[in-house]
Amino acid sequence: MSAQHPSPHFHARNTLIIICCHAIFTGTNPHLESHWSLAPFQRSISTKPGEHLTFLQHIEAGIKRLRGALARPNSDYSTYSPRDRTDTGNNSNNNETHPLLLFSGGHTNPNHRHISEAASYLQAWRYVGADKGTSTATSTLSATSEPREDPESINGYMDVEEHATDSLQNILFSLCRFHQLRSHWPENIVVVTHDFKRHRMEAHRQAIRWGKGWEVVGIDPPFDGKCLHLLRCMPLYALASGFLP
Repeated sequence: MSAQHPSPHFHARNTLIIICCHAIFTGTNPHLESHWSLAPFQRSISTKPGEHLTFLQHIEAGIKRLRGALARPNSDYSTYSPRDRTDTGNNSNNNETHPLLLFSGGHTNPNHRHISEAASYLQAWRYVGADKGTSTATSTLSATSEPREDPESINGYMDVEEHATDSLQNILFSLCRFHQLRSHWPENIVVVTHDFKRHRMEAHRQAIRWGKGWEVVGIDPPFDGKCLHLLRCMPLYALASGFLP
């Protein structure tokens, strides 16, 4: 995992954490490849495991950033309960500046039109919960038989953005969703995605002229030799196309 260092002015308040989604979770056990609708290149082959395990790592990294933001000493959450936020996004405190994690991904799979990537990731999180006592080679998240609430009640700091179909839209539409829920813009953005998209995300940041707090948390799926060769060209491609949708 690779993370870009936050800007010097980065702080916990008013932080938008974006988990970029890449597939649809369809079952009850996020650790099983058969419970995901994966593209052919995302599926397991003899030389690599399925990429759904990387998606779980993305979720875990986003949750870790959310917990960290909530625990920052310069953040006062003592007067705010996650349940104060209603489904319409109205808060008991119109000026609240608490962190918000958004799963970002639209209805991209014609075989599962009823659910977005974002909503399926949120469901995956609800199944795995947050069992700190369990550790595996790929994730510290462990599966449960039924969806359950996180014991630290961080679910109230999560929501979904269900329209994005590419990385630029992940950022732009999540910003709009944040404003829709909070009635103001964030001061900081944390993007959790594949590390090979880091240069692309930086190009997007420049394109939207975002000059405030910024951090990219990059976690790549396992690659075979051919993919590694192609990814060496990714920075050049990103610079050429990063300013386009």
